[in-house]
Amino acid sequence: MTVSVSLLPAEFTRVATGDEHVAVIDAFRASTSIITALANGAEKILPLSTPEEARARFAAFSENKAVLCGERGSIRIRGFTLGNSPKEYSREAVQDKIILYTSTNGAQMLNQAVYAPEVLVAGFVNCRAVVRRIARTPSSWVLACAGTNGHFSLEDAVCAGMIATRLIHLFHGKNPILNDGAHAAMSLFRCYASNLIDMGKASQQGQILSSLGLEEDLTDCLAVDAYDLIPILHDGELKTDSE
Repeated sequence: MTVSVSLLPAEFTRVATGDEHVAVIDAFRASTSIITALANGAEKILPLSTPEEARARFAAFSENKAVLCGERGSIRIRGFTLGNSPKEYSREAVQDKIILYTSTNGAQMLNQAVYAPEVLVAGFVNCRAVVRRIARTPSSWVLACAGTNGHFSLEDAVCAGMIATRLIHLFHGKNPILNDGAHAAMSLFRCYASNLIDMGKASQQGQILSSLGLEEDLTDCLAVDAYDLIPILHDGELKTDSE
């Protein structure tokens, strides 16, 4: 088994060949919101590249069946029901609904990865479930960090490092082959493992969220192993695979 980490969206296109399984990481906040929505009973989530595409798809659904959700620049899109804060995706808001979801980074990365034989959504909140699934799948994997507007995101790299570190512990010495990105991500995780909240607050995205009064989202996104649930992308739809 090989495990590669792509630390930048552009790097993902160079690392991935089409044979690898892919775990998309957008820790602040897309991964967490998607996982939370499915945990609270959403029927499925459609990750869409643009607000215009989301609105067009919304028009095709019957009344009260679909929900427009998403953000641009960390702020809920005008006219959308939900933004990108995990707490918005309550059972009352999403149960039995189809979530039409667009975000600045996470949704884009999911759509880039659709060619892969398996695409799942990973974050701090479902790390344990993701590690178990990767470990039992005899394939090569890419942990794809969504980043922020094409740039490096500390929180995504630290999350990838947590996943890679736990995989090594799980294999008890029979380690997967890791690329340099994975080694770098593991080093970052070791730096911050004892205080993820401080890492979150110090990160660029964490500072942006705090400036918008959304600091509570950091706590939600850093709730390690809160869910034994993995969103799996198939035919453009994210559905639940519970561990």
